[in-house]
Amino acid sequence: MSVALLLVSCGNDPVYVPGEKSDIAQNNIFFPISEERGLELDPEENITSHTVTIGRLDASAALNVPLKVTVNTDGVFSVPESVDFAAGDNQTTFTFNFANMQIGSTYTLRLEIDGSLYNPYKHDTLLTGEQLIPFYEYQATLIKYEPAEGIFYDDIITGYAGLDRVAWTVTYETATLPSGVQKMRIINPYHSIATAVDEDGVYNGCPFNDAENLLEEGDYNIYLTIKDNKATLETSYLGIDYDYGPMYVVHYDAAQAGELIDTLGIVFPLADQILVCGDDDGLYNYAGFNLYFTKEAYLKDTYVEPAEAAVEDYEGDFLLVGIDFDTEEETAIPVNIKSYEDEEDGQYYEITGISEDVPVVYATFKDDTHYMAIEASMGEELVTDTGTYQAYFYPIDSEGYLNGRKTIDFIATEEGLELVETSECAAFSLYYENVDDEEDYFFGFGLDEIGFVKAEASAPQKAKGRQGKPMTHKRQYQTVSKTLSLKRVSK
Repeated sequence: MSVALLLVSCGNDPVYVPGEKSDIAQNNIFFPISEERGLELDPEENITSHTVTIGRLDASAALNVPLKVTVNTDGVFSVPESVDFAAGDNQTTFTFNFANMQIGSTYTLRLEIDGSLYNPYKHDTLLTGEQLIPFYEYQATLIKYEPAEGIFYDDIITGYAGLDRVAWTVTYETATLPSGVQKMRIINPYHSIATAVDEDGVYNGCPFNDAENLLEEGDYNIYLTIKDNKATLETSYLGIDYDYGPMYVVHYDAAQAGELIDTLGIVFPLADQILVCGDDDGLYNYAGFNLYFTKEAYLKDTYVEPAEAAVEDYEGDFLLVGIDFDTEEETAIPVNIKSYEDEEDGQYYEITGISEDVPVVYATFKDDTHYMAIEASMGEELVTDTGTYQAYFYPIDSEGYLNGRKTIDFIATEEGLELVETSECAAFSLYYENVDDEEDYFFGFGLDEIGFVKAEASAPQKAKGRQGKPMTHKRQYQTVSKTLSLKRVSK
């Protein structure tokens, strides 16, 4: 068979014929901006033309450059046949016109330079390294947006920076296309800085940002398309940088979508893992958000009926129960919880007995929900052969990270203290960090699925002032273990 194949192919091999040599020494004509896509034109602004800049490298003589139209949707664009360069000019402009665009439709124009005016075998670059592009594409949609003010309830930064959910006012704009599909854009929700907060805890801008976190001025909108009450998100940059590069959010799971609820707004639940936030290091954490169309909708949806519990209901002797991370067995530790008042800090709890390395773990009583919230807390210093280590108690969030900004929330019951279903953390771990080298650390005892069961009462403690301060922000991104870590998201 091999011999037969050789005989068949003999004399039939393709013959290479070189292309014609170009007389042009270099890419001479180019478009400094070669693409202007995704533009949205307001029909009330009556925009009917657009001006384009065209450039060249060799400006020694006057030159007429023919323009070749390769795409012209429905023939709506009127383009000049050519453009003239005067001697000595490296750049000039030309204008094309358009009319009869239908609202909601997208129109594309593509232009190319005559092939005789550039070398098809060579792609020159400017001194900046920018490639010279001999074509231009324009794409626009005629669309009318109606503005409104709503409430943006973040679940993007929460996972990225280990913060609690916060709400702030935003402007959003909606356009309904003839097909019934809605286009929506939330105007710069993160490219802002909060300067005030109202009586309902709603900020007037993004409260996570300082001035150094904001990128240069621009459009950092979140873009949504809504069809049949299902919302999809276009990849959107947020206009902020928390030292790891510009942040963005993507619609990660194409099989799922956000939901439009007429009486509420747009919802992308964090638990559904539809969206992912990223930076220069790549995709980082699952994300979500709510856009409430009105403040009334936000207040109604986020209202939590306060528990029938008082400060003293969380005091007493308990067994702290949970699953030990190392042994994966149920564990019970006798602890005591006592409430105190401090002139500076107000009401707080001290939980003793969890560990000698962190003798006191702090908690507070939440006035709005009547829950007890356990915080990250600092413990003792341990001197070892390899150095001195600071001990910490850290809550662990739902993604398996130590989190110094979130709490473990409990509600008082007749049997003890029960973990609240909506608690952002349900576990804890002890963490030890070298005081001279934060890269040198290790983990200690930790429990998952924790709760408090009432124990027999012991002798009451004497009142005292608060010793030390709770941890509130340190190393909130640190992974607890390979089994608990979300790691970076990847397909």
